[in-house]
Amino acid sequence: MKHINMKFLRTFLAVIEERSGPRAAARLGIKYHSVTVHIAAIERAVGAPLLERRIASSKEEAGRMQLTAAGIAFLPKAIEAMATHDAMFDNNNNTEGEPDPREVNRITAISLSELLLDVLRHDVSDETRARASNLLKAVTEAAISIDSEPPASQ
Repeated sequence: MKHINMKFLRTFLAVIEERSGPRAAARLGIKYHSVTVHIAAIERAVGAPLLERRIASSKEEAGRMQLTAAGIAFLPKAIEAMATHDAMFDNNNNTEGEPDPREVNRITAISLSELLLDVLRHDVSDETRARASNLLKAVTEAAISIDSEPPASQ
């Protein structure tokens, strides 16, 4: 099994959430070139392209990326790996000013839902459509369970 740097996974997830490489770079405080290097390293480890870069028709579209079928299959694994990694270092001692993990998960679920709905709006293969639909269902179920969890103790 190949090793994937957790920092690279965080970059991949930021690109998905932001739907844009440049916006992900700004959010993470890194250069866009680093985003492309991180994504390329993950794609080499996985052995398939995960993101399709769109040709920009406007300035707002610059840097837009869309998940490929391999990206849709990889996304739940990346989310699980990052959640497991973050949980290892979460001592359940939220200090004032830190976001409630439930809120972070809820925002992520909403972002992923919007992204998956965007995938479903495009002319994609039946296999990609089925994977996106199944992932959307899983994200929706996870969001419902997040809402039913008690707030984290402060």
